[in-house]
Amino acid sequence: MKKRIIMLIAVIFLTTGCTCEYNLTIDNNTYKEEIVLTSSDSEELTNFNNEWQIPIDKEIYQNISGDPSTETNIEEDIYNYNLSGNKLKFDYEFTKNGISNSTAISACYNTATIQSYDDSIIISTSDKVKCFDTYPPLTEIKINISTDQKVTTHNADSVNENTYTWYITKEQAENRPINMIIKKNEASSSSSVAESTTNNQNNKQKDYTLYIFCLILLIVLLLGYFIVTRIKKDKDDMDD
Repeated sequence: MKKRIIMLIAVIFLTTGCTCEYNLTIDNNTYKEEIVLTSSDSEELTNFNNEWQIPIDKEIYQNISGDPSTETNIEEDIYNYNLSGNKLKFDYEFTKNGISNSTAISACYNTATIQSYDDSIIISTSDKVKCFDTYPPLTEIKINISTDQKVTTHNADSVNENTYTWYITKEQAENRPINMIIKKNEASSSSSVAESTTNNQNNKQKDYTLYIFCLILLIVLLLGYFIVTRIKKDKDDMDD
């Protein structure tokens, strides 16, 4: 009986808690964040603050970005919020300069920088992932950073095409920094391969066109030779 109780407690412990997937998509001068929290206990999510503020004055944000499309009211300066079943999603699209004000990043790292230097974008964080402390039900974080630009340095756990992924558990939280250097204005290797494949296909198509042209030219020459020969023969027959 005692063994069954212990097993039941263990199952409950394993099936409770919360996981987080953090997605950052870098596209030219925009940085789109998406944070998805999943929990077996939906009450945990409903208790989560559904107005996740972005700690910035909107006027300063507009002046820094210089982007007229960001001219909205200060009241709207919060993450988009969507709760559906056992999933809670926050998302927000930052400008190149505004990403430094990400609430999601500041909630998980004491120090985090995303800055441009010469022709590169440097992403770097402090060692400790502190959001496990501030949100105890959280047990696991999956961080995805996607970019079409060339990545020259990273410490991701896995790479799938243009997406670089880090898997972080509560037990590993003391020493899991994110480090990444992106070369601006250079396509990633997968994009380069696709472009190279397209170019090869175009070259093959050009080769086929050349072959067809040569074949048509040969047919015309043979036809011309046949006609000239026929005319000459008919003329010789008439002279005889």
